[in-house]
Amino acid sequence: MTKIHIWLALILTILLVAPLNWYFSNTSLFLVIIGIITKFCLYFLGILVMIRLLQYLKDRASYEKQLLEHLKELKSVIDRQKK
Repeated sequence: MTKIHIWLALILTILLVAPLNWYFSNTSLFLVIIGIITKFCLYFLGILVMIRLLQYLKDRASYEKQLLEHLKELKSVIDRQKK
């Protein structure tokens, strides 16, 4: 994880959680704060996991492309040796 990923997750979390928090006069402020913290933590962790998953899938696809290229090169070398 780089700092860019963490900042991206933090900004996305704030954009998601902030508009969803409504303070009603009959609700305890303590409960509202606990709700905000809980939502923030869950969204933040979820976004970090999704960013990490996307990075993993990108790296895996790159690795598979390299593996296929090496196999093609190996096949061409074997074909040249047979001739």
